[in-house]
Amino acid sequence: MRATAIVLLLGLSTGCGADRLRSASSELRVTPESLVWKRAWVGYESSQQATVENTGRVDRVVQLSIAGPFSLDAESIDVASGETVVVPVRFAPSSAGHVEGTLSIQSDTFELSIPLRADALLPPECEAVGPCHSATFDPELGTCVDAVLPDETACSTPCLTQGTCDNGECLGIASDCDDGNACTRDACDPQKGCVHLDEALCPVPAVECKVSFCDPATGCGVADAVDGTPCGPADCVTANVCISGQCRQVPVPDGAICRSPSPCQAPGTCHQQQCIAPAPTPLVPVWSYPVPPQRQLTFTGTVDAQHNLYWLECENTACELVSFSWDGVERFRVPLHSQVPVRMMGRGVLVVSGSSVLVASYDVVQSFRTSDGVEEWSRISGRRSSRSRRRRRSWSSGRSWTWGRGGSPCARTTWSRTLPFPRRTKAGSWRSTPRRDSSGGPGS
Repeated sequence: MRATAIVLLLGLSTGCGADRLRSASSELRVTPESLVWKRAWVGYESSQQATVENTGRVDRVVQLSIAGPFSLDAESIDVASGETVVVPVRFAPSSAGHVEGTLSIQSDTFELSIPLRADALLPPECEAVGPCHSATFDPELGTCVDAVLPDETACSTPCLTQGTCDNGECLGIASDCDDGNACTRDACDPQKGCVHLDEALCPVPAVECKVSFCDPATGCGVADAVDGTPCGPADCVTANVCISGQCRQVPVPDGAICRSPSPCQAPGTCHQQQCIAPAPTPLVPVWSYPVPPQRQLTFTGTVDAQHNLYWLECENTACELVSFSWDGVERFRVPLHSQVPVRMMGRGVLVVSGSSVLVASYDVVQSFRTSDGVEEWSRISGRRSSRSRRRRRSWSSGRSWTWGRGGSPCARTTWSRTLPFPRRTKAGSWRSTPRRDSSGGPGS
């Protein structure tokens, strides 16, 4: 009987210990399950809170530890029965990026790990809107906050000296920008300070063969025009020119220029009172581009500010935007949208606007960078009915297009701003004829 009683007593004692362990583990509750910093700022500290609640009847001592770029105020806390203790977890990032860590909570009968995750961002640079304002970064708002400086605060601007703040405005003495030069316009730029524009606003003399000038010390004046300056009609017999400040009619000597030159013709000169122009010479091609077989090429004279050329090429059902430099080097060739039909090549629009080249053909508009041909955007609209589409011939394939220097009716093909345009002949074929642009192009 005694042995049985002892065994029973030990069994009861062991069972009570296991129940006590399970009970103590369930008596501590930690929330939340994880701590997340969705937006933290480099150089600024922020914190999140975890709570430890003791729902049991025994006071507990809880040990705290942390891993990662986070910090705690204490390494242990006392949690009395029925009490809830707040555990602040602080995060002060020194660099931008995503970081993770762990908060460990332990007692004699309890252990739990809470994951920590944070995204650190660089705060924006705050710039005051004026000399009497301040701008500081607010990490709670995540933006710069403007504030007006107190009145009588000293201030200055590039155009003011000895200034003080008054209701957010800097008031002071205007800077003296006079440089002592009568031929410049003096002004003050709010960002740069004093500027001196080299612009003498001297009136044009009403008398012919006189010109205005500006002296830095005395200002505007009038002087005689350079001898030989035209002042009236001229031909190969007589010419009106300025001599010693007077307009005089003088005979024209042989060899005087009487006709301006063109890219394919030298200037005309006077011989025995007649203006003689030399015979025109053909332009020398700089480069040529043979159209590949089975391809259609449409070139409408599209060039950009750097004199790069643009045209469209199609083969079967595929079309490309092609660009060459002014000296004949291929820059890029990019495919157009699959909805651009080959039959609409002759009716598409190809135009350069700023740093973009646009291709439009009824249903599709595409924009490409002129620098490298990368597509910037595209728009696709509804299709038009076939009845509203007019027919037009494309330029025939297999033709070699040639560009020369300058432009003139004396040459059939031209380069740069002298642009070839298609023209239909009576026989129904197509050929290139030049359109002359007096502005010329590179090398002209």
